[in-house]
Amino acid sequence: MATPPNHAVFICYRREDAAAAAGRIRDRLEEAFGARGVFMDVHEVPAGVDFRLYTRAVLEGSRVVLVIIGRHWLTASDAHGQSRLRQAEDFVRTEIEVALGGASPVVPVLVDGAAMPNADELPESIRDLAFRNAVVVRSDRGFRADTDELIAGLAALVREERDAQGPPREPAVDTSAAAATDGRTSTDDAAAVGSWLLREVIYSSNNWTSHAATHRLTRVRATVALLKPKGYVGRRGAAVLAAAKLMSGLDHPALTPVLDWGEAQGRVFVVIGTAPPTLLDCVNKGGPVNEIRALRWTSRLAEGLAHLHAKGVVHQLVGPDSVQLADSEALPLLGWPVFCTRAGTPLVDGNGESQVALVPLTAAPESFGRGGTIEPAADVYGLALVAYYALTGKYPHSSEDLMALILAKSQPPPDVRALAPAVSGPTALLVESMLDPSAARRPEAQAVHATCERILRRLTA
Repeated sequence: MATPPNHAVFICYRREDAAAAAGRIRDRLEEAFGARGVFMDVHEVPAGVDFRLYTRAVLEGSRVVLVIIGRHWLTASDAHGQSRLRQAEDFVRTEIEVALGGASPVVPVLVDGAAMPNADELPESIRDLAFRNAVVVRSDRGFRADTDELIAGLAALVREERDAQGPPREPAVDTSAAAATDGRTSTDDAAAVGSWLLREVIYSSNNWTSHAATHRLTRVRATVALLKPKGYVGRRGAAVLAAAKLMSGLDHPALTPVLDWGEAQGRVFVVIGTAPPTLLDCVNKGGPVNEIRALRWTSRLAEGLAHLHAKGVVHQLVGPDSVQLADSEALPLLGWPVFCTRAGTPLVDGNGESQVALVPLTAAPESFGRGGTIEPAADVYGLALVAYYALTGKYPHSSEDLMALILAKSQPPPDVRALAPAVSGPTALLVESMLDPSAARRPEAQAVHATCERILRRLTA
């Protein structure tokens, strides 16, 4: 069985009772503990793995277990009218049994006006739950305050559990590295952004400075991007925060998680997972990759884009330089989009301002227009550039003259086999269709994923 990661918080809930409330609570907890610090559902279990065994292992490795209790939690019944909680094989009951039998704290969370059940209302195996101090989370305007209090309490429990288990897996914050960012100690405001302690600078440009960072409470490691107010991106800080908010609710293994965002000390910041080198760096260093590897990368990224597009979001900045890839053997991760937006957003707003995140080298042909809307097809074009670059080490179109570049993108795309003769016909046709100057003729991301998988089955048979 795949070894499950340790989580700060495990959320036990019943779908038909409190799915919405549990989802909202999870979103708030992920802001504090990171997307990978919270386990909530079987969709997080790897494909092909026995979810019963995996979930038990996750429970045993979690530092705190929340039991979300709504108004129908106690009375939920199956199709035959039998109480679910009274059935030995009920998953919620089983999870609580495992949690109560472990060393981690178990915290009942009452939502939607629910009351704590009495001990005599519970099966004997989970009767101790009735004696655990409960937390109330309201669904109205009190939700934020209640979850803030919950997070503070959980952070204290996580610290106690971590201290009881010995030294943390993540090393303590390097205060000297944090101080080196501006000559102050790590406790100074300038060495921290929100809940994140800044460490060494890992990247700096005209638009932002990226720091390695560690969460104050959970010790989760991440990358904090601080926007420079005078840079182009910094001047559009509101759009960056809107993009971070759009991405924060999305969860897919091919998408870089957005852990936090906001404004501190007058500067806009976004917190993402640790950032390895890009596909551009990897190919430039090691050269083009073979067709099978390129297809696997493209397939995974297409699946991530399909997830994004199903939520009505367009990435806008897909290209070889936005795909994170530690090395040619690693799985690619689509970097966080600075200016992702809702599908259907006008290319130009009512004030004549462009809404397009326009990088000429990677932009789709339609992005240079003044009419129309921003649509997922632009991301598919960017994904074609990823595949083309992985196979050849070059872009299909490149020119320092902007008008020449725009004209080249409007023409039929070049055959990838001119630079990579070993590429099969089906793969060449797929890349060509993704590079089609007409957005309407490009395949959707889900179709790209399916085609890649079909070609891979033939090539690896």
